[in-house]
Amino acid sequence: MNIRTTLFGIACLLFLSACEEEPNSTKLDRIVLSENTSEFEAEIDYSSFPLKPKSVLVTDNPKYRLVTIYKEKVYNNRTRIDFSTGEEYPSRWIDGDYFHNGRYRRYDSCNVLNGNFMPGLSAVWDNKMYNVAVLDTADFKAKNLFASNALINTLYFPGSETDTLNCECIDRNYYLVSVFDTDTNNDTVIDRRDLRKLYAFDEDGTNQRLLIPANYSVLRSAYDRRIDHMYVYARKDENNDGYMNPNETEHVFAIDLKNPQMGKRVY
Repeated sequence: MNIRTTLFGIACLLFLSACEEEPNSTKLDRIVLSENTSEFEAEIDYSSFPLKPKSVLVTDNPKYRLVTIYKEKVYNNRTRIDFSTGEEYPSRWIDGDYFHNGRYRRYDSCNVLNGNFMPGLSAVWDNKMYNVAVLDTADFKAKNLFASNALINTLYFPGSETDTLNCECIDRNYYLVSVFDTDTNNDTVIDRRDLRKLYAFDEDGTNQRLLIPANYSVLRSAYDRRIDHMYVYARKDENNDGYMNPNETEHVFAIDLKNPQMGKRVY
């Protein structure tokens, strides 16, 4: 067999294999293993992995519980590998004081914190969380927050212990979710190269609403306990390519945690 015949055969095989991919399908098949969003150390096909519940999170309202959903890979119908990195409670910065691994300070008799990420809100994060189900304990029926699976970065939910802020009890009745849920860059894959959104949901999992404009990608947040606001730093997709580019403009939005609606741009 001559070299031309061999090369022609290889080219045909590559063409046929490329045709098997649906060009317009959107998948969640890549997850960044590095915490540095500028590095993409590995890409794993998660699209065929089965979903599994991870944990039941206890909220402040006994009527509702949250079930976190992950994916696992099955080898030979026997060996199961959980690709979750484990739900973790992020380190907590509140007005300059540091909270980590359940260790916290009590400011004074008017400001009692119970190790929550922000007063009244606990938080879990995991870069392989695909959905969250709201469990109604009245009939133990569950409803997913997202109709289609997404890559959830952080879930904020009402903590199981009541905090006080400025001598008032804090009662949250909503969830906040930062998430990659749309193929914003149109590369047929939902991953961390898309724009990261921030949503609020009512306690029953309804009334989903954006808190940051859709043409922004969320970067980080900070909390102002004196006025009970969350400051969200986000980068604007100025060239409308659906990517978060480091050279694009960063803005700050203020969100009133007493009633989270679309944030007000403050800078």
